Amino acid sequence: MSEQLVKMDQRTLDSARLARGLTWAELGRLVGLSAPTRTKVTNGGAVSIRTVGRLARFFRLPIRKLFRDEAAVGGSGDGGNVPQTVGLPGSNEGR
Repeated sequence: MSEQLVKMDQRTLDSARLARGLTWAELGRLVGLSAPTRTKVTNGGAVSIRTVGRLARFFRLPIRKLFRDEAAVGGSGDGGNVPQTVGLPGSNEGR
């Protein structure tokens, strides 16, 4: 079974990163992201929920703040729905 992928809110992530005075490379090292994952994070690509969780913990943010569309994770504040998945190339996931 493949891991669920989501898009993150780049503005929130970038603001948190800049507030700490970190480059993308420094953030990647501190959080333990691989180079390909760091590239996805930097460019707004789809990443695993595990990656979003690691970034949320690092910045001490509610995980929902890092999702592009808060409605996808229960925008009412109830922590409700699972984020919408983004399908992998060649798969029918997320369609």
